[in-house]
Amino acid sequence: MRVTLGTSTYNEAVDWLFKVRRLGPDRTLEPIDRLVGLLGNPQKKFRSIHVTGTNGKGSTSAMIASILRAAGYSVGLFTSPHLDCFTERIVVDGEEISEGTIVRLVSKIRPLIEKLDEEPERVRPLFFDIVTALAFEYFAERKIDFAVLEVGMGGRLDATNVIQPLISIITNISLEHTQVLGDTILKIAYEKAGIIKPNSVLVTATQDDAVYALFKETCQRLNTEIYRVGKEISFRKIDSDLKGQSFIVAGL
Repeated sequence: MRVTLGTSTYNEAVDWLFKVRRLGPDRTLEPIDRLVGLLGNPQKKFRSIHVTGTNGKGSTSAMIASILRAAGYSVGLFTSPHLDCFTERIVVDGEEISEGTIVRLVSKIRPLIEKLDEEPERVRPLFFDIVTALAFEYFAERKIDFAVLEVGMGGRLDATNVIQPLISIITNISLEHTQVLGDTILKIAYEKAGIIKPNSVLVTATQDDAVYALFKETCQRLNTEIYRVGKEISFRKIDSDLKGQSFIVAGL
């Protein structure tokens, strides 16, 4: 059923988004591919860093964005889910996307969704496809230097996986979303490894040797470098409080 709610206000725009289906019968990148194609592939207009893992991917993404900003770059940060307000998901240089911008971009994207819905093959983007495309479009408009993108779930078939990142990061692997990603650690690791791209770099903090072996084999096949926290990279925490944390990193 097509959703055709108006988007003249922020509440209406967000209400329309949350009425879109969360999960489809088949997991595929085709809907997000089609949608970003209609938008002119905004994800190709900035450099990106892709982060997945069972735990720590949100905080890792936030730290990377903070470090890049401190180095003088303009940085977009895409995370999910939000805690209080939808605008928390999309941030540029520490500032959340405005409610007015959400309204404008939803008004731009909604006709494209309806266009896809009317096609014979009925390619229907899901909620996270639309939110991801919206973030890409906003980051492209802001002409950021880097986007730090947190995977929503898994990796291989996550909507964020239409990017070609400079670096992929997999924090760690444990059992999660087993009904979708698989019922063993290695099955889940395979899904996470789907964000590894050819001729690129992977950084991982996994301490599971079988998982690391899977990542290493994937990187060798794709001619991609792999670095492991605790081996090629080490760190020492200096201090932490509610305002932040200090640490020393040695390695690359």
